[in-house]
Amino acid sequence: QTSNSPLLSNEITDIAFDEKRNLAYIATSNGVNILRIPFGEEKKSYSQIKVYPSPFYLPSESSLVVDGLPFESSMMVMTLDGRVIRKILSQGISVDGDQLFWDGRDEMGDFVSSGVYLLAIYGMDGSQVVEKVTVIKK
Repeated sequence: QTSNSPLLSNEITDIAFDEKRNLAYIATSNGVNILRIPFGEEKKSYSQIKVYPSPFYLPSESSLVVDGLPFESSMMVMTLDGRVIRKILSQGISVDGDQLFWDGRDEMGDFVSSGVYLLAIYGMDGSQVVEKVTVIKK
């Protein structure tokens, strides 16, 4: 790693872009870096959502990631009986503009219990989808 960037080397030999996945592949003299970029093909539907890691172990240093979202998506984390335990609103465009993150906490800031949770994901245009995630509290 160089002192002023996350690249493996300052000597770049090639760059390739994957617009569908918003990734840049940067070949250097010391290897290949893969970076998420804020440019790419805009997602139009919820057909390619990925939720990871699954199961989601708590406590965790990393958040649950919901990837492959259309711009300005928001999410409600709910129990199986439909009780909303956390709302996560769109943060607008960012480097990870097509992702939402959940830290495994409820609205009070406490880690949720082990179980299966529903992720109700919705857009400003009224489109919506529901995904499930298993949470295991260590």
